[in-house]
Amino acid sequence: MKASSRGEVPEPRGGEGLGVRPLLLGLAMAGGVAFVVAATGAQWQRAWQIFLVNLLFWMGMAQGGVVLAALYELTGSRWGEPVRRLALGLGGFLPLAFLLFLLLPLGREALFPEVHGAVAEQAWLAFPFRFGRDAGGLLVLFGVSLAYMSARLRAPSRPEGASPRHRGLAASLLLLYVTVFTLLAADLVMALDPHWISTLFGAYFFLTSFLIGLGGTAITAALAAGSWRFHGLVTRSQLHDLGKLLFAFTVGSAYFFFSQFLVIWYGNLPEEIGFVILRLRARPWAPLAWIIALGGFALPAGALLARAPKRTPLALSGIAVAILTGMWLERFLLVVPSLWKSPDLPIGWLEFLVTAGYGAVFVLCARALVPRALGSLLPGAFLRDGTAPGGPR
Repeated sequence: MKASSRGEVPEPRGGEGLGVRPLLLGLAMAGGVAFVVAATGAQWQRAWQIFLVNLLFWMGMAQGGVVLAALYELTGSRWGEPVRRLALGLGGFLPLAFLLFLLLPLGREALFPEVHGAVAEQAWLAFPFRFGRDAGGLLVLFGVSLAYMSARLRAPSRPEGASPRHRGLAASLLLLYVTVFTLLAADLVMALDPHWISTLFGAYFFLTSFLIGLGGTAITAALAAGSWRFHGLVTRSQLHDLGKLLFAFTVGSAYFFFSQFLVIWYGNLPEEIGFVILRLRARPWAPLAWIIALGGFALPAGALLARAPKRTPLALSGIAVAILTGMWLERFLLVVPSLWKSPDLPIGWLEFLVTAGYGAVFVLCARALVPRALGSLLPGAFLRDGTAPGGPR
């Protein structure tokens, strides 16, 4: 089946994919119901902490994808126009992420305990001020992100690259991303344990959020490479380049963690070391730390050293899934030990359903935008625009 001259995406043949949407809608509803039941019942603490974990994870994936597209633009890259557009497609979750963020005041008792300390510290961490500055920052960041997405998805792909307006939006987006995600790291993670201080944590948080976005883009690109609807748009060479980026930022994120850990370890200050000891030495959290280190960083980085996995859609997507699983557990380990005081590990049916619901909603948002993102790269659109699919190979 041929694409139209306007680059419209053809309908699935033979009912392909018709059962995916109902499944995703079912998972989203199950996750929402499980959260509401738990949040209004005896499991309200577990409900709100897993809500925050998933908000940080999926919001980071959506924003990280848009940041990847902006970096591609600003560096003048030409290696993977389809990959850039797929990364933009992940940003379809951003409006919903903001609405979900606005629900956090309902979980104030579970997530934001009163801060006792110096007057200045109490004023800075007072909930109305904390929530207000975070909401304002996200509103501006998401607004610029959506403006950039709209401008770049409407614009045709041209060999000469982006216009000055697009570059200006991309630069503004990166500055806002670094600023707002540093603020979120302090207010939504570090402030859960008000006695813990780290000047490097903000950079670690926005770097790992970008890694999550890279992982999501890698899975989406691998799926597109194996799809008949977008056959030939995502090449093995582009997957190889994306795999190299994934390797670099996996190693870079591990380096940032070790840099932070090393300073805390040899400083041995009470206000810093307690946060680390709880997660690396105390049960039930210590086994999770080893799973994250090995399954989320060491093993995927080792696999990405080879050339073949980076060029094979199935292998690359499998490695990306391992990285994302490790990063989800990492977000869990950052948030939950500061809030959960029981000796048992709070991972069960509730956490699974809420995470599955978040993931289903994210995929639904991406599925709504990705075909539009790649539609202009279909052969009919390129004949009219005069450019080659995917640019140089």
